[in-house]
Amino acid sequence: MRRIVGSLGVLPILLLVLVTPALAARPSTAFTGAWEGIDPGDGSNVAVYIAGASTTQVLYTDDDATRACEGAASTRFVSILVGKVQGSEMYTVMKAAKCGTEPRPFFHGLGIVWEIDNGGNDDPSDDVLSNNFGEEYTRSS
Repeated sequence: MRRIVGSLGVLPILLLVLVTPALAARPSTAFTGAWEGIDPGDGSNVAVYIAGASTTQVLYTDDDATRACEGAASTRFVSILVGKVQGSEMYTVMKAAKCGTEPRPFFHGLGIVWEIDNGGNDDPSDDVLSNNFGEEYTRSS
């Protein structure tokens, strides 16, 4: 039993290792890249890693998702989403979610709409990404 539990603890790290190169290998759009922000609901750190062009893959993390992970042993939330870009919006659907090592199947199919504001210029360093949860992100440095 200990071996199984210990192996499950490595799963979020393994997901990052496997997903990050897959994300990096895809064509890019204004959405592509690493983004970071603060959850306005609880002040936790949120991050999004986006790859792809018209079809995207998204890795979403929250280091202390108190509401999403209520009742779980860990409040570290990780999810994988797939999406479609249409102009300045990206429509995504959650395919998998975990709090620590505990699956959160009730998030499967959750839709999140993202919008990018390029600040009226072609400089990606001042882009702002937001979603329908009220979260705002800037590009990671």
